[in-house]
Amino acid sequence: MKLLTTAQTSEYLNIPKGTLEQWRYLGRGPKYLKLGNAIRYQIETLEAWIADRICESTSAYDSLPEATA
Repeated sequence: MKLLTTAQTSEYLNIPKGTLEQWRYLGRGPKYLKLGNAIRYQIETLEAWIADRICESTSAYDSLPEATA
């Protein structure tokens, strides 16, 4: 099992590190592990999270949890 830091996950997903931090605070985004004070993301979890967000139209995007708020 490969675990990534927030910085590595940010690079992997090509999104700002601050976005991941905000998503964690809001209870959104990919699931993560908390090991003591360390936050880690599993590659398998990230890949599943990405796959769940494949859309065929813009209206499909509106039904994703992070699209509302």
